[in-house]
Amino acid sequence: MTRNFIVIFFLSSLYSFNVNNNSLFSFSKSAKVTSLGSIHFISNDISGVFFQPISNKRNIKTDYYFSFINQYDIKSNILQLAYCIDHDDHKNISFGIIKRNINNLYNTSSSWDTNNSILNLEDIQYENISKLSYEEFSLIFSYSRYLENSIFNIKVKPLYHRIESNRAFGINIDLISNYQLNNINILFGLNNIFSYKKWDSDLSEKSEIEYFSSMSFQLEKINIYFELSNLIKKKIAIECKINKNIFLRSGYNSIKRLSYGIGIDLNSIDINYSNLDLGLLGDSHQISIIIKLDN
Repeated sequence: MTRNFIVIFFLSSLYSFNVNNNSLFSFSKSAKVTSLGSIHFISNDISGVFFQPISNKRNIKTDYYFSFINQYDIKSNILQLAYCIDHDDHKNISFGIIKRNINNLYNTSSSWDTNNSILNLEDIQYENISKLSYEEFSLIFSYSRYLENSIFNIKVKPLYHRIESNRAFGINIDLISNYQLNNINILFGLNNIFSYKKWDSDLSEKSEIEYFSSMSFQLEKINIYFELSNLIKKKIAIECKINKNIFLRSGYNSIKRLSYGIGIDLNSIDINYSNLDLGLLGDSHQISIIIKLDN
């Protein structure tokens, strides 16, 4: 029953005419960000291409990023890849790829006579049930401009989506600005400032605009994060530095979602893991790897 409910919920949100809160971009975050309650903060590595402005403190040119997410009992899998194209004292140009696969989705539209108001089990024609063909992926182009004590970031996200023979094309745009005040970072941003997705069937979707403000405090062994937004009102997270290589993280928000994770930061590679509580839908597990070739 739970599995059927998840499939119905997921497909109905995909075909929503108005606001699509099940957008692929809702899951376009690194494991570090997810473990910290999905709060926006400045990123020191290539994983920021999906959700954050990227810092200019370290040259990340030619860095690579890989992440895998497993969600729900129906095995929704999301793959993320990212690469830094150019990085200097004035700018960062990076791009990423997101691809979502949904396993065990079935097309039952021809499995019984819809003219009958009452469905009996013996009426189901199991031979007419087939697997649903599904594709969804997006490219993300991120440009960060470095100014004095501040960063301006824009993300342009074209996407392609197909369910059976019904295809959709769309685009989303995000804007984020960051201001540095000693050991305090302040962010302001608009996610989905432009959002449009059009299906062959003439249905259209958009992702709801999210405006947010976040603040992070960097202490000697603890980082503290806060965020306010119009969608998820309040978020809070903490990161503890166990030693120079190992970090423990946890986050919580106003819709009672708990996340936690661990990070291992080495000279040439970073490994991060996160777990996100999704309530009745189960947990989301994510692991990400950053390869730092310039180090």
